[in-house]
Amino acid sequence: MDILRADERTLLEGMVDRQRDEIASLLEPLSEDEARARLVPSLTTPPGLVKHATFVERVWFHHRVAGVPRAELGLPDEVDDSFQLVEEDTVETVRAAYVDACALAPDRRRARPGPNLRPAFRRRDPPVHPCPPRAGTRPARGARRHSG
Repeated sequence: MDILRADERTLLEGMVDRQRDEIASLLEPLSEDEARARLVPSLTTPPGLVKHATFVERVWFHHRVAGVPRAELGLPDEVDDSFQLVEEDTVETVRAAYVDACALAPDRRRARPGPNLRPAFRRRDPPVHPCPPRAGTRPARGARRHSG
């Protein structure tokens, strides 16, 4: 991508895709024990962060952009719940869920075609409101913050 000639949408999508690749690679070098080790008194283990990033993908691109109902996506109501690991979660299953959520996102983004990054998004409670131009960078900013 030539950043000097790309439109706003192309630049944003390139930035988001780069961040997705970084998040997807977070778990690659870790064993199950290393991945679940709590180094700080919070929910931020590496698989917890990737699981949260999966939640963010689904909220932003599947629910808000494409309009898929939250219940249909199985999204928790509370953000903190998106970090919680269950016994069945493994490094591979958490990573695969993230990769799957990201793989669907380009199709979801196309639900709002064109270079305009100011479409109307539905909130959890009506009314519909216009999205400010930099709101599309929120997922990328969050990904950068969580991936170091």
